[in-house]
Amino acid sequence: MQLKVDVKERGKGVYMVMPEGHLDSNTYLMLEEKLNPLFAASTKVLIFDLSRLDYISSAGLRVVFKAKKALKEINGSFMMANLKPQIKKVFDIINALPDIRVFKSLEEMDTYLDVMQRQEIEKQQ
Repeated sequence: MQLKVDVKERGKGVYMVMPEGHLDSNTYLMLEEKLNPLFAASTKVLIFDLSRLDYISSAGLRVVFKAKKALKEINGSFMMANLKPQIKKVFDIINALPDIRVFKSLEEMDTYLDVMQRQEIEKQQ
């Protein structure tokens, strides 16, 4: 099965990664290639929108966790949204969800980000 990966900049330093298809040992390098340029100090938030991801294997999980680790090293935030039930189940099985923010939808995530930004602005005033 093929993998298509779209990356969109949602704001300064905020990137949304949208893999589509199967993320496995045959396709994970494609995702890695798209992610590597985003591991720069200018990246503040990396969002994985998994609404179009149908399957993830351990190779795919390694890419996701590598991205999470890379963002942590540059003091960025890593988030996931729109996990299909089968994808969420994989993360549930490996107990990965407690330390990764997961949102039901992009709208929920945007609301969260809005609140966080407003709190930061209030701190600065």
